[in-house]
Amino acid sequence: MRVFVVIFTSLAIASGVAWVGVQANNTPEPTPPRSVAATVVPVVPKEAYLFSNQTIELGASISADTLIPVKMEIDQAGKDLIADTPENRDALVKVATNRTIPASTPFVKADLLPIEENPLKLRQNRSSQRLNRPARQDLFDRACARSLCQ
Repeated sequence: MRVFVVIFTSLAIASGVAWVGVQANNTPEPTPPRSVAATVVPVVPKEAYLFSNQTIELGASISADTLIPVKMEIDQAGKDLIADTPENRDALVKVATNRTIPASTPFVKADLLPIEENPLKLRQNRSSQRLNRPARQDLFDRACARSLCQ
C-alpha cells in the first residue's frame, strides 16, 4: 500500500510540474505597440453654416448682428442649410423672414426667397391672419352680413 501512495504522490507532483511547464510555453506574446498611423482618427471636413443667435419674428428684417457661424460636419448638415459666405450674408440681410426663426436655429435656402416668391408661406400667413381674428368678431360679421342681405 505504501508503494502505491509513493507512486501516486510522485505522479501527482510530476503532472503538476509538467502542467506548469506547458502553461509557461502557451502564454501569449505581448502585442507590439500600435503605430501612430493606426491611432489617428480620420479628419471629417467641416463647414460653417449660418445660424440665428436670437429669435427673429415673421416678416422682420435680418440684421448682420443676428447671423452667427456654426461649424458642422458636411455630412451632418442638411442640404438646405446656408453656408457662411459673404454672398449669403448679404442676401440674408436684404430679405425679410418668411417664418419665425427661433434662437440657435440654422437659416435654410427658403429664407433667401422674398416673401412674394414663396406661395406656401403666403398661404400660411393668410390663414394664420384669419385665425388670429377673434371668433366673436367673425360671428358678429356673419350676423351683420345676414341681416343686411335680407
